Amino acid sequence: MHLKTRGGRLLVFFLLNLALAVFSLLFILIYARIALGGKVHVFCVYKLLTHSYCPACGGTRAVAALWHFDVLSALKDNAYVVFFALFAVFYEIRTLVRILKDVPNPYWIPGWAGWGLLVLWGVFFLVRNLLLLAGIDFAGDFLPPPF
Repeated sequence: MHLKTRGGRLLVFFLLNLALAVFSLLFILIYARIALGGKVHVFCVYKLLTHSYCPACGGTRAVAALWHFDVLSALKDNAYVVFFALFAVFYEIRTLVRILKDVPNPYWIPGWAGWGLLVLWGVFFLVRNLLLLAGIDFAGDFLPPPF
């Protein structure tokens, strides 16, 4: 099967997504065994040294909340993870549609999308820590949550 045909691209799409799913599942299982099993205390060096949030703080809890379809808890723990998950779902659907329509280079991501995610990541980091300085801590790692 040639990779330039629709069937070849669908096979690549399926295999890439299968590999991502297997890698994610293994990561979750290993992380759950190590961190959540109580044997190892996982901590963030940035948070420990600066007493503020790094952009990834709460990301694991947010992913776990999304697995349980608890979007509000995920937004509270790390809103960027929710926005990134929405982008990933949009990208997957867009790529599948582009493959089915035989669009050349269906995996292409526009440059503005990558820059947009990076800017959103920086804004999230700044706003989250400015709120912490103002006494608002949605995740509740430093202060009691406001609700």
